[in-house]
Amino acid sequence: MTAEAASMAPEAPSSVAFSNPQALTDDLYRDSPLSIRPLTTHMGVEVIGAGQVKGTPEWLRRTLNFLWMEHGVLLFRDLDFNEADQVAFSRMFGEQEVHGRLELNSREHPELLYLTNRKDLGLPEIATQSNELDWHSDQTYLPRPALGSFLYAVEVPPSGGNTYWADMRTAYDRLPEETKARIDGTIAIHDYDKVNKSYGGAANDFQKSRTSLCERHPLVRTHPLTLRRTLYLAPRMMTRIEGMDEAESETLFTQLEAAATADDLVYRHNWRAGDAVLWDNARVMHRRDAFSADTIRFMRRTTIRPPVEISVPF
Repeated sequence: MTAEAASMAPEAPSSVAFSNPQALTDDLYRDSPLSIRPLTTHMGVEVIGAGQVKGTPEWLRRTLNFLWMEHGVLLFRDLDFNEADQVAFSRMFGEQEVHGRLELNSREHPELLYLTNRKDLGLPEIATQSNELDWHSDQTYLPRPALGSFLYAVEVPPSGGNTYWADMRTAYDRLPEETKARIDGTIAIHDYDKVNKSYGGAANDFQKSRTSLCERHPLVRTHPLTLRRTLYLAPRMMTRIEGMDEAESETLFTQLEAAATADDLVYRHNWRAGDAVLWDNARVMHRRDAFSADTIRFMRRTTIRPPVEISVPF
């Protein structure tokens, strides 16, 4: 099945089920109003009913965090979030990151990063591009990379601007044993300047101070919460593997990216206003299609930082 077919296959919703029976003993999950629908065979679910819950009760926080770690990608539809609503919802998943590109953030709620080609918000030109964005994971150039991202659609174009997520955990599980032996323990260099050179943007002084050094992260990561082994790829950020020259590194990056983006490991989402997607940056990477510059795409992103004690990839 192709990624598009997988993303559009009609699946009947099912009630939220938990693999840990102990989670049911405190009554937090009894009679949950939520149900889930698979997005692909290996990864992702649509969570139905979350938008009808008032506030952010503890049972909702625990349920959604469980589903997030279990499935990697959560889709919510028909949300009616203002900026404060989005920030409050995102806080259920952890500490909020204020993105270093301060000029791209909301003035009222700096936790929100604007991703839009609107021209009336005073954003720099780099922020208003409508071109394709290649496969990446968010903020791997930092020593404490993002654990999660939550993207909300305010306005979407009639076509284009689709987002794709690739399951790097299942991709790692499928690798031949000799490939696993070759890459386990290797370190990749992540450099924010590579992004700037690719897309013609210049970082502000604050962002430069955060990204002045190239970060070293494992090419195979043990997820900080699930403890599952997974590829840790960010092709837009990675420059080379320690102990390899750039040409050899690039060949390996290309092979691993191809493995992670096999059709049945990718979910493609065709946005509509009011959609939101939460994803696990320690498990998936993502990309975006281009869209017409004559149409408007306005998205708001919050970013979830991992707890300090488990923040370093290992």
